[in-house]
Amino acid sequence: MAYDKATDTVYVGSKTCQIMSYDIKNENSQILIDGHDDQVWGLTTCNKDGFEHFYITGGFDGVMKLWDCKERLIVDTYEFERKEGEPMKQIASCIWSNDGMLVAAGSRKE
Repeated sequence: MAYDKATDTVYVGSKTCQIMSYDIKNENSQILIDGHDDQVWGLTTCNKDGFEHFYITGGFDGVMKLWDCKERLIVDTYEFERKEGEPMKQIASCIWSNDGMLVAAGSRKE
């Protein structure tokens, strides 16, 4: 879950592979995008001025994606490298640095 204070919007990832938004002021919710092949657990919005409409998601599909929520499209996708026979990294959380330049992600293995 992530909060964008510029738009007063909460973003939530779901077990059904969707990213949803909830506009606190207008009490409106909507499905923004079906963007992962498995559950979405990590979600963070950018803190850098002028880039608040970008967010990053991480899922149990082992992929992190950069989104533009204004345009509702994927800007970039990152798949973690893994050796043959090694299990996929399941992204369980992610957070953007305060200056908007770095992202940290936490994963788990089954």
